[in-house]
Amino acid sequence: MFKNILLIALRNFNKDKWYSLLNVLGLTMGMTFSLFLIFYVIDELNYDKFNEKADRICRIVSYIQEKDKNTNWTSTQMPLAPTLKKDFPEVEESVRMLSRERTLFKKGNEGFYETKIYYADSNIFKIFTCKFLEGSAAIALNKPNSMVISKTLAEKYFGKNVQAVGKTMKTVYDLYTVTGVIEDIPKNSHIW
Repeated sequence: MFKNILLIALRNFNKDKWYSLLNVLGLTMGMTFSLFLIFYVIDELNYDKFNEKADRICRIVSYIQEKDKNTNWTSTQMPLAPTLKKDFPEVEESVRMLSRERTLFKKGNEGFYETKIYYADSNIFKIFTCKFLEGSAAIALNKPNSMVISKTLAEKYFGKNVQAVGKTMKTVYDLYTVTGVIEDIPKNSHIW
């Protein structure tokens, strides 16, 4: 039976090649775009799911209304986080994060601009799940001018198979001590 169906399909293809080619091309394009759409939806639905407490994490945004425009900001006033934790018992933890889009770090005589740098409270790892390769989440950010870096950043500045904890990283204004190295955060995270 399959042989007969295949023969009929080949005869129809030979009889009207352009029409058959157009149908095959349309089917191929439809299936390709459907797969792209499925992969996109799966990626979007898995955003921030690497966090063990993802279902309990909320982000507070500001809605600013002005005469000529309205704006949504992903930031709020700094005192809000401790105030929420103090005044609302349902808030288990709160953390403040301040973004620095571009920071110049020195490595010898060379300088590298790093993006996605965040200043954060020391309890950030009580909320967000990060696998520590070096150091400990409990004490990683307890001291001033301490920093936790990703595995990729540690390899970039200190080399592979070299312990980064205890080493320093210098910016134009400050000197930071590395107190932890974490596994790289997945790309489908809106914070990192």
